[in-house]
Amino acid sequence: MLVDMNSFFASVEQQANPYLRGKPVGVCASLHETSCIIGTSKELKAMGIKNGFPTYLAKKICPEVVLVQSEPEKYREVNRQIVRIFQDYTDRLEVYSIDEAFLEIPNNKVQILNKFQNSKFKIQNPLLIGAEIKKRIREEVGEWLTCSVGIGHNKFLCKLAADLEKPDGLTVIWRENLPEIYKSKKLTDLWGINHGWANRLAKLGIFNPGQLLGYPVQKLISVFGKPGFYIWQRVNGLEEDEIPSSFTFDGDAARGDMRSALGVTQTALRQTIRAAPPNNDLPKSFGHSWVLNFRTTDKDRLKIVILRLAEKAARRMRQAGFVASEIYLSVRLIDGNGMHCSKRLGFQLETGWQLYEEALKIWQNWQFPADVMHIAVGFTGLKLKSNQLSLFPEKFDNLIPTLDQINDRYGEFTIRPGLLTATQDYAPDAIAFGR
Repeated sequence: MLVDMNSFFASVEQQANPYLRGKPVGVCASLHETSCIIGTSKELKAMGIKNGFPTYLAKKICPEVVLVQSEPEKYREVNRQIVRIFQDYTDRLEVYSIDEAFLEIPNNKVQILNKFQNSKFKIQNPLLIGAEIKKRIREEVGEWLTCSVGIGHNKFLCKLAADLEKPDGLTVIWRENLPEIYKSKKLTDLWGINHGWANRLAKLGIFNPGQLLGYPVQKLISVFGKPGFYIWQRVNGLEEDEIPSSFTFDGDAARGDMRSALGVTQTALRQTIRAAPPNNDLPKSFGHSWVLNFRTTDKDRLKIVILRLAEKAARRMRQAGFVASEIYLSVRLIDGNGMHCSKRLGFQLETGWQLYEEALKIWQNWQFPADVMHIAVGFTGLKLKSNQLSLFPEKFDNLIPTLDQINDRYGEFTIRPGLLTATQDYAPDAIAFGR
């Protein structure tokens, strides 16, 4: 089951401030005229304005739009309240983003009673659970908060179901429904298929999901390798996630469905996949960017932004267990021009300060004929960090895990470089969207 909150950022603001209810609201990371909207209310979406719209364009299309500066901690607190409701129904929960969560619902009443003996919420039917969750969110968290609930055998089907009815939907999808559902869908409407994949599939004569549904999987594997199999598996609703619904879902039966759909034996299927080129699912980069809420060409002021962004990117990379051997720095000016540089290093790095120092070596050669409006910096050339101890470790390297633990517990930048003292308005706290 997927619970997808509708217009989450804007709805939280409307819940907190009744004056905003029923009005077109846009939530922005900054109220500067060059900022963009990161959260749209249902009313604003109805006017064709989506996440990512520049604020000046939103005002042009909808002069009555109400722009509100984002408050990330407010959204996190509401998310925590919603998650506590989910935990009354299952202890297997994946909070996929600030406004989405997958729930694995126990598939029989005995499991529910054993896991939640002290809970009064002992509903077995997933449709009833979905309806109950929607009701409780409105009653216990906020009457202005709605969600779309999608139910299916795996995450893809749940996502597809939730997207079919927005806002405030409750939908179940079976594999047998897919041909009919796909008639009204484009390839890029499907979770996990971007324009790059759509262009590659078009070269094979595949222009819509229905065509991909019946396409010979061996041909996809021969062209794309393992990713070809995975995308075929997804579109056919055959992925085996650890998010089964309370409908009877037998893993062996599902694998049998897959072999039947493929028209090959299990051994032949394994041989075909193993012969395919490897699939690299590792992240390609860790970075951060910021649209400035001030305008300047002062390099001393701007390099503070680089350091804050670098520290954020480094913490995320370390949490994921990676080190990097390449960096990038990108700047966009208010006149539309910009500069970008990637740099391959002869060593591995994992701290924000290292990224900052290497970025400044690029930075010092740049001149800005116009004010800077956007900065991005990050790590590439990623590699999983080895647990092997260095023979000659730097003293600071030994401190990194401790510093991360302190910042995890007490908040980002509790422990920080001295240059970042009193710089909280530079690249402030934000929540990513559009995952």
